[in-house]
This record gives sequence, structure tokens and C-alpha cells, in this order.
Amino acid sequence: MKTHPDINDTLRTEGIDAVRRRHDNAKPFKSAFYQDPKKGFSQTPEEPSKPTELSAVFSFLGDTPPSPPKELITGLLPANGVAVTGGQSSAGKTFITIYKAICLATTIPYFERRIVERVGTAFVAAEGRAIIPNRFAAALAKEQITQKLPIAWIKRLPDFSSAEGIKLFEQQLKARGRRSDESRPSLRQESR
Repeated sequence: MKTHPDINDTLRTEGIDAVRRRHDNAKPFKSAFYQDPKKGFSQTPEEPSKPTELSAVFSFLGDTPPSPPKELITGLLPANGVAVTGGQSSAGKTFITIYKAICLATTIPYFERRIVERVGTAFVAAEGRAIIPNRFAAALAKEQITQKLPIAWIKRLPDFSSAEGIKLFEQQLKARGRRSDESRPSLRQESR
């Protein structure tokens, strides 16, 4: 393998395998100064850096065949990531989100879209929490559903502006998940 001043030259002239070999055979960079986040600058690092296996850090084009993302609602709601329901006041955001939670818990099609996986919902309402039970009851009555579903809503909104509040909320979600018995699916987080 010949030495190139630039990794792009290696890629262009020898291909991706040469880039991988070059990375895997690289010696740790030794700088005159090393910045430790806690101690500031020093002459040498406390621990010499070890070369990282390139495939542990990067996915290269062609290494993994493309595949469609896992979905909870076909063509609409991914299984991973964030989904947001937004709109003007009184546009029906809460209605839509409650209906989505019921569909996800029962596999009733969501506006003619197939539910791929039955999951529960942790409903977090920033406003109107006092009437959430009534709204769920109305939606369940319309669908003629009488069984308990894996849906829960938070009674008091945590302080999402602080790390402690977020940590407490995560603990509460985990506790709710543990409380679910084996016959119920795991809870999926849903917020509006």
C-alpha cells in the first residue's frame, strides 16, 4: 500500500478496502499537546489511544443491504424515532393521538392503515390532563371497546426543563413498563 497525503486519494485510486486497511494499520496520533476534558492540556495523553476497528465506527456503502424501517403503523408511524402531532388549538390533536393509542393497543386499523405491532402508549398531555380520562372513555365507547388496554397517562407533568425532571420521568416510564403484566405489550411513548 502506498502512502497518500489524503484519504480521498486512497479512496479514489485504490478503493474502499484500501481505506479500511489504511485505517486499521494506522498508528495512534501523537500530538505535542493532548486536551483532557478535566485536566486541560498536557504534553502526552495519560493513556495512548488505540486504533479503532473501522467497521465498529462506520457503515460503508454496500456493507449493509437497504431495508425498510420497522413500522408500527404502515406508511405512517416508525417503530423508532420521534413522531409529532401538531396543529392549531382545537384542531383535534388530542382526539387523533387518543385514537392512535387505541388503535396501537388493539390493532384496529388507524384511518385504514394497518397496525404492524400491538403496543401500549404512555400519554403525556401538557394541557387538559383533567379531561383525558373522559376523552379516552368516549373514544373507547365509540369503538365499543370494554377491555382494559395498555394505555397510561401521566397525572402530573414533570419538569422537563431540568435533568432531574427528565430522569424522574424516565424512571416513572420504566416503573410503568415493569408494572405491565406479561399479557400486555410493552408501552410505547407518545406525546402530543
